[in-house]
Amino acid sequence: MKIISITGKLKVEDIQVTKSIGGLILAFSFPINELANEKISAYIERANGNNFILANKIMLKDFISLASYGSEALQCDTTYPLIALCELAKDGGIHLAEGERIKISFDDLRSAQTYDMYGIEETSPTNALFVFEQKSIGNEEFNKKIDTRGFDLAVMTESATIADLSYTYEENGGVVKYLPFELQTMSRDLDPVQAILQDGTVLQNHSSRLMLPLFGVDFIEINKSQGEIINFVMRTVKNAQ
Repeated sequence: MKIISITGKLKVEDIQVTKSIGGLILAFSFPINELANEKISAYIERANGNNFILANKIMLKDFISLASYGSEALQCDTTYPLIALCELAKDGGIHLAEGERIKISFDDLRSAQTYDMYGIEETSPTNALFVFEQKSIGNEEFNKKIDTRGFDLAVMTESATIADLSYTYEENGGVVKYLPFELQTMSRDLDPVQAILQDGTVLQNHSSRLMLPLFGVDFIEINKSQGEIINFVMRTVKNAQ
């Protein structure tokens, strides 16, 4: 179902969805490599006021990367240079009790562009939902250890300031150090085609982002030089009951 078409606006708040959807189709008037600072927020508005947050001002380039990695390539057609199928729920549609609804907002849009959004309805409700959380490393920091337990995937800003990343694995506590190039190569091996543009160009990467699968990883330690903020957005599955 089509939820909304946005043109000529910089911000849209509290778009309401009352049906059980398992994901969103985001269809834009520009290709993925032209995404700028657009952000998405989404939460379930509970009848009792105990709202469940899925994403809070997550950059669309990160949200789309996490929601499509390893499964679907970003698509296009003659109407939309960018079509992204983004999962919100695991194996079903978001369970909504009576009086509950999903609310979605967009920030930092560009008024000259068009942002269309569709919802994928599902017949089986689920409370297992994808949640997106942000972490960052300050430009003045040289080293930071990030707890990745419970997360299955992360997207990280690419930067020349990053020297290496050390992974601590759950199984035996072993620590392995990787260079950014090595992680990029392994990531592309898992998902070699991230996007297809209207002219047929295939993108292995977009938006200066590095995808980091986190299965069995307890911690990531990043060593970097000063001068740039490194942002992470991490995905987990939480029970919304």
